Amino acid sequence: MDSSAGSSHVPVRPLGVAILVCLLAVVLTAVLSPSETGAWYAALERPPVRIPPLALLLLAVGYYPIFGLLLYRAQVHVPLSPVRPAALGLLIGAMTLQVAWNSLLLGVERLETGVVANGMLAALLFGLWGLYLVRDRLSAALLLPYLLLAFHDVWWAWNLVTLNQG
Repeated sequence: MDSSAGSSHVPVRPLGVAILVCLLAVVLTAVLSPSETGAWYAALERPPVRIPPLALLLLAVGYYPIFGLLLYRAQVHVPLSPVRPAALGLLIGAMTLQVAWNSLLLGVERLETGVVANGMLAALLFGLWGLYLVRDRLSAALLLPYLLLAFHDVWWAWNLVTLNQG
C-alpha cells in the first residue's frame, strides 16, 4: 500500500525557487529604493487616487506573497511547453520592473518615465493574465487585482504628467 496516498505533495524545487526569487526581490527593493523622494517629486500636483487606502495597503502587503505563489503555480500548474517559460519570463519581468520602479523614476526625474514603466508593467501583467486565464484560472484570479492596479497606475501617471506640464 502506498503510504503517500491521500497526502498532498508540494514540489520542493519550485517552492524554493519562488521563495528565493521573492526574497531577492524584497532585498533588491530595499537596497535600490531611494531613502527620500526628492524635492522635485514632493512639489508635484497629484491626481486623486481612486483606490481606497486599505485596498492599496492590502495589495502592497500581499504583492510578494501573491507573486511568489504565482511563480510557484507557473512552475507546477502551467504545462511544460513554450507557455511555461513565457509565463515565468512575464512574471520575472514584472517583478524586475516593480523592483526597479522607484529608483528608475526618481533617478531620471522625468514623469514620462512613470507612464512608460506603468504601461510596460500593465502590458506584462495583461499578457501573463491571458496565459493564466487559459491554463490556470486560480492564478488568473490572484493576478487580476494587480492587473487592475497597473491599469489604474497608467491612468494616474498620465494624469500626473498632464497636471504638471508647463
